[in-house]
Amino acid sequence: MLPWQELARQKREQRDALFPKEWLIPSSELPDPSIKNVLPIIPKFLTTEEDAITGTLGHQIVKKTVAGEWTAEQVIKAFCHRATVVHQLTNCLTEVFFDVALKRAKELDEHLQRTGKSVGLLHGLPISLKDQFNVEGIPCSMGYVAAINRMPKRNSVLVQALLDAGAIVYVRTNLPQALMLGSSVNNIFGETCHPANRTLTPGGSSGGEAALVLAGGSPLGVGTDLGGSLRDPSSWCGLYALRPSNGRIPYEGAENSMFGQESIRSAAGPMTRSVEDVELFFKAVVGQETWKDDPQVIPMPWRDLPIQPRYHFGVFLDDGVTTYHPPVRRAMQLVVDKLRAQGHEVLEVDAYQLRRQHDMVLKFYFADGGKETQRMLDKAGEPWVPVLEPLMKRPELEVSVMEYWDMNAERDAYRKEFSDWWKETNSRFEGGIMDCLLCTGLPMTAVPLGAPDAYHWESTGFVVPYIDYVGGIVPVLQADPILDPVDKNFKPRSDLDMELHNLYDPEAYQGGWAGVQIVGRRLEEEKVLNIMKKVDEALKS
Repeated sequence: MLPWQELARQKREQRDALFPKEWLIPSSELPDPSIKNVLPIIPKFLTTEEDAITGTLGHQIVKKTVAGEWTAEQVIKAFCHRATVVHQLTNCLTEVFFDVALKRAKELDEHLQRTGKSVGLLHGLPISLKDQFNVEGIPCSMGYVAAINRMPKRNSVLVQALLDAGAIVYVRTNLPQALMLGSSVNNIFGETCHPANRTLTPGGSSGGEAALVLAGGSPLGVGTDLGGSLRDPSSWCGLYALRPSNGRIPYEGAENSMFGQESIRSAAGPMTRSVEDVELFFKAVVGQETWKDDPQVIPMPWRDLPIQPRYHFGVFLDDGVTTYHPPVRRAMQLVVDKLRAQGHEVLEVDAYQLRRQHDMVLKFYFADGGKETQRMLDKAGEPWVPVLEPLMKRPELEVSVMEYWDMNAERDAYRKEFSDWWKETNSRFEGGIMDCLLCTGLPMTAVPLGAPDAYHWESTGFVVPYIDYVGGIVPVLQADPILDPVDKNFKPRSDLDMELHNLYDPEAYQGGWAGVQIVGRRLEEEKVLNIMKKVDEALKS
């Protein structure tokens, strides 16, 4: 067997050979590394038409394509070109299959011309995929050298549902080793950077998706979320996202870490540049009745709920453990002020025992002491990514079956306690209802590449998967060194609080986004989506 370094090099060469040569940026025109924000320069490498198409929101792309204003072939060519450009600036892609996408686009155009009807709600819409979702005949390594040549024989159920609704899949995107980092780095493809500030990470584990969608290389990306992997990169990259409860969106046929770990399950969801596109994704996928192909999916059709004129928000302005970085505090306060100005009820509530649930989540994640990841690495002789090894290679954290049962019992107890806390908190609100929690996911915005993984403190981010609630992200603002100086009055509550405070540098963090999280109860995706619309409306007022 070849050394892992050679296998990784060959894989990168195979990927790079699939980019059309005419779309590659000449080395003389590549921006200097000192150019941090590459978003403004991307259009110069595109035609005017390509820039217009790729700057259009997903639901509008479908409308224009079905109306005959654009062809699906025009649209996918534009996004393939822009994705190629974005990759050269951010290192966000793992697999490209433009030939498959172009063939699919031509079939969609022929169908529309012949029948006068669209294939479905996503007709002609390009969709990018995190490097977990299997596409028939396209290798899926999930960032492991040993899986470089893993060739799926069929589509993931979610991929098939997207195709059946008329979508076009064309690229897969980068992620971290084992899917367990707040950055996106592995030994095959290297590290992805943030297009608004290339010294920052776009986050993880769906960081490749976040970078691509933010930079316009995709109108809609599909990521996954075990502990924040969909919501955190979306928050850091100014995107909209919704992590559903388990059972709304199919996961069958996708690759994953921790196969067999059922105590806290990963969920798939969309990352987009508009809340309308989040809704489009859910209506299209749930409408495919995927419970017929994935037994884990709940047979629950999409419900079009009326948007209420006034909602009742319980807000965590503080997580009780750490002090939010200045941009995050500014974002939270701005949203609170905007919602109140629109007539919504917003009351501050105390976060319920976040430290306790956070520590329990980590026990589940590391319950095997890192054995599963070590087994995958050993197959090709590749090393741990340096920042991940001290977090996961922890044999002392391995638990017995009896201990694992006790952990599950503790999880169920916390879920009941949290539900009771919500019920009790309802009484503080007019009408006796707290519609949702308004909080952050992480206490900071995007951190510098290579930063110590001190941001493993997920604040309120772990609540959603631990109790299987719904979490939606709405973008608010970008970190600004003038508006977000270091807090001179900071007083640490703990060593962790001090560590996180010391990470913050106003100049270094410039350009990363702060989003807010809307948390709804289990299986309340439709309600959370409506509330996201109201938050978005308030911010734009």
